[in-house]
Amino acid sequence: IEAFYVFILLFSTGYLHIILKAVGGKGSIGDTFKIIAYGDAPGLLFGWIPYFATVSAVWAAVIQLLIGPVALHKIRWGRASIIFGILMGLGIIEIALS
Repeated sequence: IEAFYVFILLFSTGYLHIILKAVGGKGSIGDTFKIIAYGDAPGLLFGWIPYFATVSAVWAAVIQLLIGPVALHKIRWGRASIIFGILMGLGIIEIALS
């Protein structure tokens, strides 16, 4: 399952980088890779602990969609919040429809 994660990591990096560049991000694709990897690390390491996966999912969302873009891509908080809201909303709709 770890080998499959490499593909997920690369795909996530690619689509988030496209979104961040579309809203004026100044970081490199390496910066986007760091955002995704740092956000996912706690869940990958400690996801086996009961209820920790839920906490790490919230952590990943905040790191990958709010703090990371502001810190590494120099996106303003307002734009990062809009991206966060849209992508979280799409995730909730996906869960509700499944």
